[in-house]
Amino acid sequence: MTQDLLKMFTISGVAFGNLVAFLLLCIYAYAIASWDHDGSFGPRRLLIFASLVCAIGTYLFANQHLPIAQQVVFWLGLVLRLHL
Repeated sequence: MTQDLLKMFTISGVAFGNLVAFLLLCIYAYAIASWDHDGSFGPRRLLIFASLVCAIGTYLFANQHLPIAQQVVFWLGLVLRLHL
């Protein structure tokens, strides 16, 4: 399945890994929103946080060829790896 996706979107394995990492970030944002069942953070703050996480992930994936994006992806991947 991975090879089919790489051919379909004409991306490299690194780009595919970044895409998966950012999808995990979106899932984390959703998990935080689900965790706040008593409403202590408020819906507005949670939606802003989740939107920012997804927007930053999308921007970094789209601009993965830029050196700063590669550094951010590296450190973000390292943090996520240590968190799991």
